[in-house]
Amino acid sequence: MINVLWRKAMYIVATLGPKTISDNAIQKLIGAGIEAFRINMSHISKDNIKRIVGFIKSNYPDVKIIGDITGKKVRVSEKLKDGFKITKGEEVIFTVEDQYDKLKKQLVDSKLKIIPLNIKQAIIEGLEINDIYIKDGRYRLAVMGRKGSVIQCRADSTIYITKGKSCTIKSIDRSNMDIPDRDIEDIEFLMKNDVDIVLLSFISSAEDIRKYKEKINAISSRINKSIEIWAKVETKDGVKNILDICSETDTIVFGRGDMSAEGGILNLPLYQWEICRSLHKSGKMFIVATNIMDNVSLKGRPSTSELNDIFTMMKNGVNGFMLTSETSVSTNGPLAVRYLCKACNRYSNILNKRKIKNDVRRK
Repeated sequence: MINVLWRKAMYIVATLGPKTISDNAIQKLIGAGIEAFRINMSHISKDNIKRIVGFIKSNYPDVKIIGDITGKKVRVSEKLKDGFKITKGEEVIFTVEDQYDKLKKQLVDSKLKIIPLNIKQAIIEGLEINDIYIKDGRYRLAVMGRKGSVIQCRADSTIYITKGKSCTIKSIDRSNMDIPDRDIEDIEFLMKNDVDIVLLSFISSAEDIRKYKEKINAISSRINKSIEIWAKVETKDGVKNILDICSETDTIVFGRGDMSAEGGILNLPLYQWEICRSLHKSGKMFIVATNIMDNVSLKGRPSTSELNDIFTMMKNGVNGFMLTSETSVSTNGPLAVRYLCKACNRYSNILNKRKIKNDVRRK
């Protein structure tokens, strides 16, 4: 439990990816100052995960490993066997998973490309859909027309579509979505391979965590292993229910990437501040993820706005940061970690020395 406003060293998590899954790259990130690694179960093969976990456990037993499972995230369905490119202005069709095969036969002579989503028709029935976003809100497709579960859209920009690609449909009700079978398989895999923490994605309520705990407890009883549970909040319902969610976990991760798509990028600082205000003096660990040190990836140094953002978050009671693309797909990963650690240590010392009060206000 975290019982102080600021720690001398913030908790720093680095995400592993194509640029950082080698033993040498992992060593460099650890040397730069990280305390834990995040592994996205959607992007790294299980063979690679076994190798990574074995290397870290054998050589750096104090470094924690976090397995990030997909959760109730809308994605391009696994039924899409071959990827394809959509050009700017091109029209495509989205549909639900159980209607995809039927629709493909109906439109076999059409030039329209069909994108199946990993959801059932009941999830979007009666839901007003004006646009669909791809890859954490980076690409928008405007809805041009709809008939039931068949949604015709026009792309605002060029994008390559593959199975597993993340999608965002605003205001979707995830309470009616089941825990994906893949999540249960991934959790058991993580536990069998001695991963320290499972990060539950798209948690919108305390009930979500309780349902996962039932599954985890059943696995634990069967294989005699345990795992720590963290919750990732990246929806408006998650922000609204943050105090209830905290009753089921001691660590909250705020996923800014998906949150910007789910709730609108202009609202992102408000959601972040709302969680800080709700967790003020709660003793819960609060970690902010995504877009922390992006400028280091591009230009080799942090921007003024990034440093100001880090200082403000620390002043508001954030306990740690999770780097994502900065360490997974950038060659500047260790540099991003060093800059972040240097900034956190400097700002922490100043905040503690001057005994600056936390900026958040109680309701």
